[in-house]
Amino acid sequence: MLHRKIALTVLLLGLLAPMAFSQASALRDYVGIIKGTYHPDALEFFDKLKESYKKRGKADLVKWIDGYIKSGVGGTGFVYVAPDGENYVITNYHVVAQTVALSISFEKQDGAKTTYDRLKVVAADEDIDIAVLTFADGAKPFKAGLTFMTSPAEEGVDVFAAGFPGMFTEQIWQFSKGVVSNARMRLPHDIEDEEGVNPVRWGPYIQHTSNIDHGNSGGPLLVQQANVTSGYAVAGINTLTLSGYRENTFFAIPADRAFAYITEAFKSKDEEANRHNLDLRLDAFIKSLAKSKAVYGAIADYLSNGCTASNAEYAIIETFSRAPRTVQDAIDNVSDLVDAMNYCVAWLIEDTFRGKTASVLRATLGDITRNTDGSYTVPLIFAGDRVIVTTWVSEFGIWKLDKAGDLVSGDKTLVEKKEKQRESDKMKNAYDNFVMLSVGYTNIFDHKTGEKRIPAANRYDDDTFEPIIGVAPAFDASVLMAWNKYWLAPFSFTIAKDFWQVDGGVGFNIPINIKAVTLAPYAAIGIDIHKANGSEMLPFEFGAMAQGGLMLTTTWVPGLYLLAGYQYNFSFLTLLGETKPTDAHMLKINVGYAFAF
Repeated sequence: MLHRKIALTVLLLGLLAPMAFSQASALRDYVGIIKGTYHPDALEFFDKLKESYKKRGKADLVKWIDGYIKSGVGGTGFVYVAPDGENYVITNYHVVAQTVALSISFEKQDGAKTTYDRLKVVAADEDIDIAVLTFADGAKPFKAGLTFMTSPAEEGVDVFAAGFPGMFTEQIWQFSKGVVSNARMRLPHDIEDEEGVNPVRWGPYIQHTSNIDHGNSGGPLLVQQANVTSGYAVAGINTLTLSGYRENTFFAIPADRAFAYITEAFKSKDEEANRHNLDLRLDAFIKSLAKSKAVYGAIADYLSNGCTASNAEYAIIETFSRAPRTVQDAIDNVSDLVDAMNYCVAWLIEDTFRGKTASVLRATLGDITRNTDGSYTVPLIFAGDRVIVTTWVSEFGIWKLDKAGDLVSGDKTLVEKKEKQRESDKMKNAYDNFVMLSVGYTNIFDHKTGEKRIPAANRYDDDTFEPIIGVAPAFDASVLMAWNKYWLAPFSFTIAKDFWQVDGGVGFNIPINIKAVTLAPYAAIGIDIHKANGSEMLPFEFGAMAQGGLMLTTTWVPGLYLLAGYQYNFSFLTLLGETKPTDAHMLKINVGYAFAF
């Protein structure tokens, strides 16, 4: 009898195993690979972030961004068919955020794929992390889809995660088994509640042990259930994992929470209901600002996709040039570049709100007006009656902050202006402390070109000779050191026919910045050594020099300078009557290149 029971058990297991396998295989008909294309503004932000990391020597983060962009938008979605026959694809909000094109592909075991392009997001909620998509042109390619559980998953039951996590450079099917370890897990948020005592919490979530990896996001968490599509019902939507705390800690949005949102999202709302929802949203937003710490993380939760995308490029420039180190470090440590975009824009908004004060942001509302496009203009009034005008839009049924003041307005010219300003600042900084090497042409106006003989007046005197003075070209090589913006130390070597001179001195310049050009009038005095002119005492003479002129440089060719100046030389031996003044007047035109230090 015992042997018969054992044999029957083995037989049943043998029958159930291929049944479970075939059911898991059938899931592929309803669980697909979500692929998306990033918004062009998002790609520009990624490039700016890479530039920032390169300048800061963070090669590992540059490599990470390259890999992130190369892998593209990827996740998992599944088909849900509503009672009225409408076809939807359910996935996570973070999978589709900042995308301009979406598709889903269903892959058979033999590798054959069916792809549907031009999916459209029709409802989404960032807090729940859920997005509802429809097929292009209202298509309804599915007669049935996966079914949501009608009762919550219980702790200890077996659950299965279906999806397409990344492996190598592809998303590959994975069907993993685990158990529910906490049916109603609530994760602590990083902000406090209204009383400032207990942390606000996210959730609830289903905590489970079915292995999920990057790419599983948006895929279903399933339980076996008879008489439903493919033998599995959706217990939840996989959304996130925790690392650094404990192993096998995975979270899914409970089916009842997801289904309640989907049902509510497609209910029509009148204008009064919309305005009421806006008022609730604004009230929560104002409360999130009134914290005695940085609030950019809270602001990020309220940003529309359009606000993030259109302002991210400018925000990254501002954030990594002006934000506190703690903010920059927080952005460095995010695991998702879309979150990095949100943080940068949110910090810029917080900085705009704060103005010159670092106190708690306490705001009141001005007169709210409805715009013709359905958005609302909402003035926020801060301390000292300082008003920042914001715009709020309904994004997938949720009111989101779209514009805030002049700096978060989607104005692309701000980036151009900032880039020009950065180049100008770069030029200014380079001009403050540098060493410049230059060569050029010098025109000597009173050079001795020869002698003329003057016959003696009588036979008792000797004939005399006087110098012939003319114009002579010369070659000039100079080294100019500048420091603390205004101070100069010029050194030059000038050589012409039958003449040479070495001089050095100290002086000053006054940089004047005119858009992309800097003009710098300068003056200097010093000493020189030059070839003796008729002296019988020394082969060279000592003198003094004074020079003045104009230096010019431009951001178009950073480091390149043009110099034009006048120099007057005075020989000490002329005081003794040993020589007549020559080579005193010079016009110099040089081209140089500066090396900042």
